[in-house]
Amino acid sequence: MADSDETTERADDIDERIDNIARVVKDYLREGDAFLIQCQEDDILVEEAPQADFQKQHPRLYGRLLSLNDQLETGCAITLLLFVAGGTFCLALHVGWLDDTLTANVADKLKSWWFYVPLFAALFFIGDWFQGWFARRAYRRGRAELLDLLRDEGYDRDTLVPLLKDVPEFERIAAQLKLDPGPFRVE
Repeated sequence: MADSDETTERADDIDERIDNIARVVKDYLREGDAFLIQCQEDDILVEEAPQADFQKQHPRLYGRLLSLNDQLETGCAITLLLFVAGGTFCLALHVGWLDDTLTANVADKLKSWWFYVPLFAALFFIGDWFQGWFARRAYRRGRAELLDLLRDEGYDRDTLVPLLKDVPEFERIAAQLKLDPGPFRVE
């Protein structure tokens, strides 16, 4: 229990420190600025964030990564539709619309939590699988062009992933790149 309290205190302390730093530097930043602030011994080092430098040096690659990352956003429509279908099935079960299709004994047995929880868990996992499938499909469509751009800019997958790993705008494309089995070098 003490470890949990210490962790919470540290998290609160970090949040407070981040808020204080944000208040101090707020007047010096412009829209879209990104800096890395480090304290080393008694010196404060401020440098441009790696992704900002990457954006300036490789604008075509940066733009393609943004585009491909947005294409990987599949949304939650499939899961929502599956949940609506599952809810409609449960409603039909309770109202009695399925009494002619199912025997009374089966319908009575299905009207309990032991059926609903696994049903909606299965629907969630099916929806998640479809979202992953659509994202992988979108990645495969843009993969060749991305690899060509990487080669033209002097990168390969293994040098790009570390640059993208902590950038929220590239979360989905970084995940796909990490899982891509290759080959990556086009000679």
